[in-house]
Amino acid sequence: MLIVAWEVTAACNLSCGYCRASASTRPDPQELSTEEALAFLDSIATLQPMIILSGGEPLLRPDIFQIARHAVSLNLRVSLASNGTLLTPQMADEIAACGISRVSISLDGVTPEKHDRTRGSGSFQAAMQGLENLRGKVDFQINNTLTSKNEADVPLFFDLAQRVGARALHFFFLVATGRGREEDLISPERQEELLLEIDRERARRSLEVQVT
Repeated sequence: MLIVAWEVTAACNLSCGYCRASASTRPDPQELSTEEALAFLDSIATLQPMIILSGGEPLLRPDIFQIARHAVSLNLRVSLASNGTLLTPQMADEIAACGISRVSISLDGVTPEKHDRTRGSGSFQAAMQGLENLRGKVDFQINNTLTSKNEADVPLFFDLAQRVGARALHFFFLVATGRGREEDLISPERQEELLLEIDRERARRSLEVQVT
């Protein structure tokens, strides 16, 4: 399946330590207007890709649900990649109503101490509440970026994903781009060990698992 991961805005309410998009508190002046965004979807509709609405934090874009509804009207599968902190019950209802099929929530740790160290104080609890607000309304998955700071927690991420009712768990190896730093990278040898560990865990769990 062709996948289009679309950074619809550079604006974000957090400032994560290794953000590949180097997101800030404000939208980028060159972001597509609503009309341009809808036209972009029209231009790729014949390819029938899956669209991942990302950012920044896509929920900060005022027209995000208009964009999502238009993509769904073109028979495109639409997912939303969020930090989870803005997912109120009302927001979860809007996500479900506009036809978004899955929401991914990024977690950098399985405890507030580890997650908040990267994303800011209170962000773990807010993201966990966001997951709870999605439950029973929209399928969700957990995304984790593996770094030298959380590489030992792979089994704990599996435990957390199952405990909260996630459909999938996706791991991403850090790339030193944006605010990503070389010192947080995992060596190729350790990456191979982690891939084997993830595979062992996957074999005994009822989760969709993917590694990038």
